[in-house]
Amino acid sequence: MSPGDRCLAEISSLQRASRAKLRMRIGFALLLHVAARICFSRTAKIQTQSMSRSRRLTTRPHLPHRKRSGWRINCPGLSSTSRCRHSRRAHKPPEREKKFASYIVSKTMKKHHFSLFRLLGSAFIFQIVLSINVFAEIKRDYGTYPVPPAPPLPAAGGTIIDPTFETTIMRLTDANDGPDCVNAYSYWPTFNINNTRLLVHSGVSPLLYRFDPVNFTIIDKAVWDTPTPIGGSVGWEDAIWSGSDPDVIYAHDNIGMHLWAYNAATQTYTLIADFTSRYNPGDYLWQMSKSIKNDNVFAFTRRDRRYSVAGYLVWKRDTNQVIYDVNTTQLDEVQVDKSGRYLAVKTGQQGAGAIEVQVVDLKTLAVENLTDNGPDYAPGHSDNGNKIVIGADNWNNQVTYRTLANPHSFYPLINYRDDWTQDYHVSMLANNEKWVLLSSYSPTDGTPDGPFHDEIYQVATDGSGSVRRVAHHFSIYGGDYYASPRADISRDGHLVAFTSNWGVEGGRKDVFILKIP
Repeated sequence: MSPGDRCLAEISSLQRASRAKLRMRIGFALLLHVAARICFSRTAKIQTQSMSRSRRLTTRPHLPHRKRSGWRINCPGLSSTSRCRHSRRAHKPPEREKKFASYIVSKTMKKHHFSLFRLLGSAFIFQIVLSINVFAEIKRDYGTYPVPPAPPLPAAGGTIIDPTFETTIMRLTDANDGPDCVNAYSYWPTFNINNTRLLVHSGVSPLLYRFDPVNFTIIDKAVWDTPTPIGGSVGWEDAIWSGSDPDVIYAHDNIGMHLWAYNAATQTYTLIADFTSRYNPGDYLWQMSKSIKNDNVFAFTRRDRRYSVAGYLVWKRDTNQVIYDVNTTQLDEVQVDKSGRYLAVKTGQQGAGAIEVQVVDLKTLAVENLTDNGPDYAPGHSDNGNKIVIGADNWNNQVTYRTLANPHSFYPLINYRDDWTQDYHVSMLANNEKWVLLSSYSPTDGTPDGPFHDEIYQVATDGSGSVRRVAHHFSIYGGDYYASPRADISRDGHLVAFTSNWGVEGGRKDVFILKIP
């Protein structure tokens, strides 16, 4: 697509958004108009009916006495005889008549006002639903949406509307925060359990944000440079927020084999575990994984003083025991599932017949080996859910779903067929596991337009092939790992953090927060 065509596409997108806003405003105005008409027409009618009723009740005592025949009253001037029941209300004293009439009108109007409030409340709810549908109608097709020119950036805290998908994106960081700001990775959470705290890196030091998810605003931020009680700092990249306490984040230090819980509110550390005496001097922890549901099972890669991989271990907090410990140099990483029952071991081996992934049942210690090629097509880039793993089948160009209890069986979620131009990362951090978040990027320049190129999108995990396409990330990879978006989703599934150089290859990187309707 030429620059002129992209410009026209952007203008067309903005025009559609403007027309949608206008339709929404007109629709809400009509709702209010109808409600007002109903209000005033019913008010006038009820006032008339109430006054007529009160007049009938207060004028009956002044009727001339006429001969009664049973329950009938014969009145001169009437062509028929009216049936009327005498009651105490018809004989009220004259001095109470006005108060009685006012009471009838007041009681009737209160009932009517309650109905009016219900009507206006329904109109307001309808307006909210209409706003969601107008401004964030999720695209669910497999069409090609070329990346338009990146919209102008606001300062940190400002927002942008994605010109293609019409979702809201906040710029979380800018040059005032650091030279290159990034989120960690697709399975290391930026967001705490309730989205009130965020963790990113400025290019110089880690930053802890306080965030208002309701109003979608930044409250404040602080550099996380608090030393541990024994000195030294902690690793930020694989730090993981607690699954129960919104103020606590777990991290290991850089001077030994200590696991810490850091309280961001009190800025204090608590030592959770010390593995120093168990291993060789100079060994240290690397690439932590944790059962995010219960903060009970932790897994680590172990490296030696020469920075080489020496093995991996799994520690269980409630028993304070290392429950699985392997010495090996053939390792990429280890990942615990959300429940803490299973461990996915990425061996780093690839090719036909190679065992790329091992699945360990941490209760029985049984191990299942998954081949890189068939029949298993082991998951490459992947993330674990609750006893499941979703990842890339690098032989058939598809994303697969499998349970960790039966990892040899799987089914595809999405297949990219002959389009091998995209790499992507996987995030299963959301509590709702009906959708998996993917963030794709073009590893080489000059990649032609195609479905899901340079996008952030969700794919249904039921095998239906349903998709929800939510944003372009506007980042140009250019061989820079940290320029890939590596999007990670919040626990409630409504926010996504990602990194982007915003259309400038080799340019500064910032962290952005995408709001998913």
